[in-house]
Amino acid sequence: DSWTTSTFVRNSGTTSSYNTGPSSAYDGSYYVYAETSYPNYPAASFSMYRDFGDTVTEVSFQYHMYGDSMGTVVLQGSADGTTYDTTLWSKSGNQGNGDTDDGGWHRAVVSVESQWLAFLYTGGSSYTGDFAIDSVEVVVGWSPSPQPTISPVPTVSHPPTASPRPTPNPSSLPTEYPVTSVATFSALSSAIATDARINVVNDITVTAVLSVDNVYNLQIYSTTGAVLTSDRSFSNSAGGMIAISNADVTFTGLGFASGSAMYRGGCMHAAQSTLVLDRTSFAHCQSNDGGDAGGGGLFVLGGYATTVARTTFTSCSSPYGNGGAICLYYTAGTTISGTNFTRCASDYNGGAISSTHSTYTVMRAVFTSCTSMGGGGINARTGSAATISDTRFISCSATTTNGGGGGIAQYSSTATVASTEFIGCTAGQGLGGGIFLQEYSTMDVSASSFTSCFAVIGGGAYVRGSTAGSTSSLTVTGTNFNRCWTNTSGGGLHVDWYSTVYVLGASFSSCSAPYDNSAEAYGPGGYGAGINVYYAIAYVLGTTFDSNYAKLGGNDIYNYNSALDCQANCLDAGMYMPSGSCSSVGSADYMYYSSGSDLSGSCDSYCASCSVCPADTYFEYTSANSICDSCPAGKNIFDDGLDASKHDEADDCTYPTPAPTTMTTTASPTTMTTTASPTSTPTTPIPTSNPTPDCPNDEYRYKLIMHDSGGDGWGSIAYTITTGDTTLSGTLGHGFYGVDYLCLEDGEHEFIVAATSNNTVAASEVSFAFDDSVGDALRGNGLMSDVFTTSGGEIYGTPSAAPSFSPHPSPIPTMLPTTLPTTVPTTLPTTLPTTVPTTLPTTVPTTLPTALPTTLPTTLPTTLPTTLPTTVPTTQPTTVPTTLPTTLPSNLPTMLPTMLTTDLSTTTPTPLPTTAPSPT
Repeated sequence: DSWTTSTFVRNSGTTSSYNTGPSSAYDGSYYVYAETSYPNYPAASFSMYRDFGDTVTEVSFQYHMYGDSMGTVVLQGSADGTTYDTTLWSKSGNQGNGDTDDGGWHRAVVSVESQWLAFLYTGGSSYTGDFAIDSVEVVVGWSPSPQPTISPVPTVSHPPTASPRPTPNPSSLPTEYPVTSVATFSALSSAIATDARINVVNDITVTAVLSVDNVYNLQIYSTTGAVLTSDRSFSNSAGGMIAISNADVTFTGLGFASGSAMYRGGCMHAAQSTLVLDRTSFAHCQSNDGGDAGGGGLFVLGGYATTVARTTFTSCSSPYGNGGAICLYYTAGTTISGTNFTRCASDYNGGAISSTHSTYTVMRAVFTSCTSMGGGGINARTGSAATISDTRFISCSATTTNGGGGGIAQYSSTATVASTEFIGCTAGQGLGGGIFLQEYSTMDVSASSFTSCFAVIGGGAYVRGSTAGSTSSLTVTGTNFNRCWTNTSGGGLHVDWYSTVYVLGASFSSCSAPYDNSAEAYGPGGYGAGINVYYAIAYVLGTTFDSNYAKLGGNDIYNYNSALDCQANCLDAGMYMPSGSCSSVGSADYMYYSSGSDLSGSCDSYCASCSVCPADTYFEYTSANSICDSCPAGKNIFDDGLDASKHDEADDCTYPTPAPTTMTTTASPTTMTTTASPTSTPTTPIPTSNPTPDCPNDEYRYKLIMHDSGGDGWGSIAYTITTGDTTLSGTLGHGFYGVDYLCLEDGEHEFIVAATSNNTVAASEVSFAFDDSVGDALRGNGLMSDVFTTSGGEIYGTPSAAPSFSPHPSPIPTMLPTTLPTTVPTTLPTTLPTTVPTTLPTTVPTTLPTALPTTLPTTLPTTLPTTLPTTVPTTQPTTVPTTLPTTLPSNLPTMLPTMLTTDLSTTTPTPLPTTAPSPT
């Protein structure tokens, strides 16, 4: 009896993204929403539909549309479930996050005449477009007094998987669960049960493993930021502090520290379970064995959905295993967002995260100073598929001669990396300072950057196969390699045995291979400062090279017994020239090896004086045009200006949030195909989203302005802002100027500007200004450490200068008052109804008030008494009139008595007020 969808997601608590989506359900524990994180943008489509078996005459529901890149939702109706040609309701854009009363939820009530209903949502241009629905109610049929039929929150229809028990739909009315506050380990252990709500009110020392088996809808949280710390007086093979099996559990606002397991999951182990970690922290957790062991902080085995959001992992390790912080083993659907990994380490794979046969997403994460043999930040192993976006790897490293990938390493797996930075990452004894791909691996990197990365070979990135049958493939699009270098060859990128690389619209600047290491075991040294291709295949299209240096030759590209295809793509449709001519081709400094000699060659890799048409423009012809045509009003081209094929025809311009008009269902009830054509052309363009997103209700936005007088960015210098267990960090990647927008809660913060590795930029070039709503209140130059305080959107340079504030909001009342007011309003309405009932009840209640007049008048007086009575009657009437007049007197009284008397004709009530009473 549920809705059918394969795109909406059922969720409890917050969504995985900052500054979008609800923080909780409107009603009960669950809601459904459209997850618009990468790759579900731009303009991804989501749909769900249902057959109600009879005509629906009214539908009401709660919807949540909070985020800077919200799209458009449409409610459509259908008579047969095949053609959805009736748009019943729609809403577009950011509707805000509301206040503490409604949490951003809005109610819609729609009159309809359809048996089938469908919600269709088209996302916006970025990840801040999560749309949610809850509490759907419909009125079915045409009865004179229809009663609403509760439509539960939709259950998502996915391919069938084993489940320990069906997840129930929430009831139409919220279920209140009592909260148990605990302050001791024994109380916490005893309180664990299905549907339990446990508030840990202070720090607790854990003296034995907490077992969570076959428990569902369990929520453990802390309103005080309590930490569970193991005394390590006990041991466990899996789950040093908490062992979860076949369960559904959420942890919020809680810390875990010093847990230790012999095999898996130093602090926590979750097997075949649904797990949510929100605003939690893991510190000094450790797993101690090798093989398939690991997960110093968390080990996830199998399971259904694991969500790690706004969490920190600090100094977690797996000395003999994989995944210093997290190990994923045969899992699906794991999401890690807004999470920081600092100084996490593994002796084998994945200093922070290791995965085997797992599918997962990492977004808006920061990896700082994490180390391992392979993949200082992340290692994606056999059969894994990773999606990584909007993430930073800072000073992460691969530490041994057999390993590589200071940031990311892949072995027989696939990965997509977008909008990600690799800063100061190294493989000091190995391969690929930023990323490393080995046999049978595929990776797509776009809109990313590699800055000051170093490796023995492949300073920025390294990719290789082993034999002709075990190739690897790397595609690099719109990505910058800046100041990357190597001891041997391939300062920016090294392409090795039996692998294929596509370099599209990239740039290589100030990369180097400065040493003559021609006898290096890895291959010839001192070649290919930008790209080195060694017994492999490389395509270099529309890519620029600037100020690269190789000791022995091939400053930009070196080709050793490989196939190299360079294309500038000049005069293509979708191109234009601000000045000059597109026939002006830019050539890379290219050298190739042939018959025992190094020879100079030609590699026309870019157009020196023409470019791809900018965003929202196109050009359909191949000619010397100086400007591109603009898209019609309201239409856009969702592209970063790097791919000419996306700008070469008018049809590339599309509406950013089209409203689908038809929906075709197949024989399978769980699939639905929608078109993407809008029903009409919008009369006004859809507004551009705000590039600086709003903050959660308890945080304020601040602007950090970064300067570098040398114009080459901060290099390995970075800032960190620490508040309790939460750390924000960043840097100026390049240029003279940059801005970071930060969301901070009220309180005291530590601010540090420091070099994260051997610094290549003079500290004297670095300066910053930290702005609030009234101007910069904290500024400095060079390396420094300071403490500041924020309150209500303002910055105070020292803690003592800040106003006092309450760290936690006052609790919301949980029940209504037990007493009512004892007085009546002093004013009454000035008007009376114009009609009265024509019939009276045929029986009198068995009990009546004791103070009523003995007789009732049959007519109203034409004049009113001038004084009030001093007594009230003590007896009840024995009869009542059987009829009342059908009309009221033409002259209504202007005043009413405040008390009844025994003789209404001889008393005068007080005059009526002229204003309505205020509600009490």
